[in-house]
Amino acid sequence: MAMSRLEKLGCVCRMIDVDATAHVTPEAVGDHVTPRSALLSLSWGCGLTGVIQPVQEIAKVCRERGILFHLDASHVLGKLSFDLKELGADFISFEGSLVHAPQGTGALWVRDGVKLSPFIYGGQEQGGHRAGPLNLPGLVALGKAADQLLESRDLLCMEGARLRNLLEQGIQEGYPGAKPLFTEQERLPHITTISFPGIANESLLFALSEKGLYASIGGGLQQQLSLILESCQVEPMLAHSAVSFSLSRETTEGEIERAIDIIVRAAKQLRQSSSKMVVL
Repeated sequence: MAMSRLEKLGCVCRMIDVDATAHVTPEAVGDHVTPRSALLSLSWGCGLTGVIQPVQEIAKVCRERGILFHLDASHVLGKLSFDLKELGADFISFEGSLVHAPQGTGALWVRDGVKLSPFIYGGQEQGGHRAGPLNLPGLVALGKAADQLLESRDLLCMEGARLRNLLEQGIQEGYPGAKPLFTEQERLPHITTISFPGIANESLLFALSEKGLYASIGGGLQQQLSLILESCQVEPMLAHSAVSFSLSRETTEGEIERAIDIIVRAAKQLRQSSSKMVVL
């Protein structure tokens, strides 16, 4: 949506394909930019696959070409340790609801010395970047959520990864046909994508929601998981049978064990039903 709006203003926008490891490589960035390129916008970590992008290497390419670099850190905050100075980004934004803050909150960090046009023209209430008064209740809630992120970061990085691995292992043991994806890549500790060959991901998603277990295949305001996977050269059969699971800092081992049982039962039932279908 943002790109289409820019195109209406006369900008030329290009999408950079990921490679088979789900990464946007610095080489691909270098191949796509031109002397007229002004901005590169990238999601630091994918909220569906969990794959983390090599942002420092990409930032270096942007600096060498004189291109501003925007980073969406919504899925990374509270899950990785980082230094703002070492990242090399010019803009960093995040959505508050993804870090346990209220819906509609968020923030944008702008590197010193970088010029930015106002989002909403009018008064000078917010340093000239956005007209209108500050949302004080939202800021207080966002600040509280940020404090909690810092307090639980180390726990989520270690315990979240352990529970994610436990979920993957348990599903594979109960349903050997399941295939976790991108396990060889650096991933966020709380996200996993698992493919269930022979089972339509929409059917599995519905079956899980009936049991009170909620996963994702993208869509809506997100990219579709199957399209992301196909762009990573994943076989279409695997891509359209993949489901993304996301844990939070409040997820317990007992909930993981219950989730494994629900997922395995649902997958077996759907697989059995599909094997009995007769094609006319």
